[in-house]
Amino acid sequence: MTFKAYLNKEFLEANRENKLIILFMGFFFFSIATPPMLKLTPKLLEKQYGTDMSSFFKTNAVDSVANYLGSNMPQICILVLCITLGGILCNEISKGTIILPITKGAYKTSIVIAKFSFYAVVLFIISTISVLTNIYYSFLIFDQAFPSINAIILCCLFVYLYILFMLSIIFLFSSLLKKAMGAALISMGFNIILTLLSTFKYSLNPFMLITEASKLSTEFPLKTLLITAILTIMAFISSVLIFKKREVEA
Repeated sequence: MTFKAYLNKEFLEANRENKLIILFMGFFFFSIATPPMLKLTPKLLEKQYGTDMSSFFKTNAVDSVANYLGSNMPQICILVLCITLGGILCNEISKGTIILPITKGAYKTSIVIAKFSFYAVVLFIISTISVLTNIYYSFLIFDQAFPSINAIILCCLFVYLYILFMLSIIFLFSSLLKKAMGAALISMGFNIILTLLSTFKYSLNPFMLITEASKLSTEFPLKTLLITAILTIMAFISSVLIFKKREVEA
């Protein structure tokens, strides 16, 4: 099988298993739901307790973006990503679906590259649409001037690079483990650790890309970008090497 043929196969499988819809809804729902939820929270609490709560919840458009990226993204969106793609490699072995492609001339390396390339493109589209939607509705609902184009572009870029990093981590653990749920849970645990460590503001922590994206600033954290790129490449190469050594279960 050629690289193009396996890309087409991956698309058909992802579509058949509703992975594309699950990933899109996992990211998009909270991107559009966060702004009105923050806007309505003080009013709902005021009705509940009979006291004006607006002074305790001084939210704005940037807070809405930060809430989506800094809270919903790592806690829910990445969880959906891990669970959906946890079996991306290990299921190929355990279910024996890799046997047919190999008999037709496909190489394990090509299979991993095709899978990673496919979801790298899919997640670029999903994350960009979700981030742009959240930014648009956040500034529209809170009636504030929209940020600069550079800030928006960098925000989308930083978010995507972190998601791409997490994709490589999922591939790594999926190549190491036999069970999809195990790979998903460990990948999510890895993400949670990075999220917790972000409170110490280490520039070597890839999650700092999400932190920077939440600010909608135009600062360029070069050191964090380089570390994230290196770790992503290392994790992906490791997943290829490990998957090549896995024995196919007939």
